[in-house]
Amino acid sequence: MRHALLVFLFCALCAIAAAERLIFLPLGDRYANRDFRIETLLNPRDRDPAATFIGFGFGNAFDAEISRIGRRNALDLSYNYIPAVPDFGLGISVGVMDVSDESLAGRSFYVSLTTRLNNFDAFNANTPTELTIGAGTGRFKGAFFGALLPFTDRFRLLTEYDSQEITAGFEYAMSRELRFRWLVQGQQPLFGAAFAARF
Repeated sequence: MRHALLVFLFCALCAIAAAERLIFLPLGDRYANRDFRIETLLNPRDRDPAATFIGFGFGNAFDAEISRIGRRNALDLSYNYIPAVPDFGLGISVGVMDVSDESLAGRSFYVSLTTRLNNFDAFNANTPTELTIGAGTGRFKGAFFGALLPFTDRFRLLTEYDSQEITAGFEYAMSRELRFRWLVQGQQPLFGAAFAARF
């Protein structure tokens, strides 16, 4: 019986997938296989984190992510049909955010398309420019878009519009494993850090 329960839990985990994010928006891409990442965004006016994300990648098209935005937890599911490969073609993900319909925005279905373009200057050649467009329901209420523009391989501009408000700011990547973000969402400043590892 215990063996059957473990098999069931493993299969349930394999069914969970969440597209990788720019800031809050889903990308037409996924976590790399066996990558684990935890990210927290803090509002300096509040003691509690504004958002926390925990995710990991496995298989060829799946990843799992649990998010906590404000005081509400959510499970986001998606399938990455094609990953975004620089200068090759669009990455495509479809999915649903907040499966259990617990957040203020409610359950949201979406399709997200991402393209990556290689840069050829010496200072940003290892970080592609990234453009995302998509459409959805719920928190998206129509079209959304986002962009990552690398000034250098370590310093990048981020911006996204989720059909309701703009979030924009900067990211500094100290290494592949650690990055810091300074953002503004509407009138709210956010500061964050993300740590990634491979297991």
